[in-house]
Amino acid sequence: MNVGEKIMKETSTSITPHKINKPIQILGAWLAGLILIDTSFLTAAQFLDEPSWLSSLLVIASILNVPLFLFGLYQLQTKFRKELQDDEYYSKHLERESEKDYEQRLNILEKEKKNALLTVEGGEKFSSKIDGFSSAVKKVKRENEYTASDWSFLGIEEYRKNNFRLAQSYFEKALELDPEEIMSLNNLGTLLNCNGRYQEALDMLDKAISIDPKYPLPYHNKGNVFINTEEYDEAEKFFRLAHKLMPKHPAPLNSIGCALFKKKEDEEALIYFDLALLLDPKYPDPYIGRGSLKYHNSDYWGAVSDATKAIVLGKKDSMPFKNRALAYKKLELFSKAASDYETLSRIEPDKIDWIKQSADNFYRANDYEKAKAAYSKIGINHDEYASAQLNLIEISLLHNEVEEAKHKLELLSNVVKGEDNIVVLKIFEYICSSMSDSLGDKEKEEYLNFFESKSEFGWSLKEIKELSNKDFVTSSQKKEIEELVTKIQNKPNSNKAVEVTARSSASRSTSL
Repeated sequence: MNVGEKIMKETSTSITPHKINKPIQILGAWLAGLILIDTSFLTAAQFLDEPSWLSSLLVIASILNVPLFLFGLYQLQTKFRKELQDDEYYSKHLERESEKDYEQRLNILEKEKKNALLTVEGGEKFSSKIDGFSSAVKKVKRENEYTASDWSFLGIEEYRKNNFRLAQSYFEKALELDPEEIMSLNNLGTLLNCNGRYQEALDMLDKAISIDPKYPLPYHNKGNVFINTEEYDEAEKFFRLAHKLMPKHPAPLNSIGCALFKKKEDEEALIYFDLALLLDPKYPDPYIGRGSLKYHNSDYWGAVSDATKAIVLGKKDSMPFKNRALAYKKLELFSKAASDYETLSRIEPDKIDWIKQSADNFYRANDYEKAKAAYSKIGINHDEYASAQLNLIEISLLHNEVEEAKHKLELLSNVVKGEDNIVVLKIFEYICSSMSDSLGDKEKEEYLNFFESKSEFGWSLKEIKELSNKDFVTSSQKKEIEELVTKIQNKPNSNKAVEVTARSSASRSTSL
């Protein structure tokens, strides 16, 4: 017995159509009562002569009934509106109507689900129909009455809200009820892949394929797993199998292009990206792949153009903004790059590196106020804290705010440990002491030019030695630098650049 039949059986003895009290029915009854009472009063006033005042009283009463009725009508539509709509009969009637709507939606989703979804994150058209599904289910079902499809649809709805753990638990509940619920197998495999549990993901997807070898989605998602494990030949193989089963969908063509791009077969990859766009010019993913290819071939304006097209077409995850920011950096459009990194920090608020990148690029664009605001967001427990603080010190020095720089340096010296990092702090200590009012403009300019040329790429040991030969470094400071450098040279990997430096991450770029 389905839920609709159960509700009908439970309520058939207490609900009949003529007993359902809708507000308009009550208002109609009230108006009819007013007309009946006033008619009775006025008729009686015509025939009753004794006592003389009685007829006048009945006329006055019939007149007063009208404003009383209007006041009652106002109260009914305001103060007592909730009671009207929530009475037992009416609420059960609404519940039955919701149940009918739910059953219809469920039947439609059941028919469409298998071929409408390519991946959990990619099936926007289908998944949008599931919005609000949980509220509909909860109105008409107890949790122990949910079917496997109910849990599967609830999982997709939670996935769309980025509640991945909850989504995974719903897919698992669907599979407890029906171990062969193929959509949940596919979607759970996708989630496990995203969590780096690759073998478990492959097991889920293989099971889905064994249940229905003609269902294309698990083949495609197996390809995604092999992309993550860097088995690009296997990835291409499964993407091509998915394409054979769904030749009119652009996603497998785009994925084949991605696999070829990973294999450094750029020309063939470009062909597949373009084929995907021929099938659907409004599908954003091929623009991302094609833009990445253009970036690696130094066509930075082309990379910006394709990333922008993906964003305009509704691709709001991190990838197109990241790609465009990298291209803007290559074009030295640092302000635009910083804006994209700001967007990335909102999309992925847990990744502090986006804040650091936005600050670095605001710095390069000479927008020091925004750079300072961004650097200040990086907390003391983060790996980039020391680097961010050194950048703030540098900004203070460039604006001749020596006392502020000294204060920040003193706070930082209580946090930073390690000989490599102490060298950097010593250098900044010398810088602060050098930038006094007694330092001549020419000497100050010489220092700033040197500092700007070196701080961009980090401080190597060779550059630290160069610093010790500058005029503004005293003999005692020079000796101290040489002692520290000697200590570092005696350590393994001593030729690397000092890690914690001013703008040390400003020159880093992540490959697309």
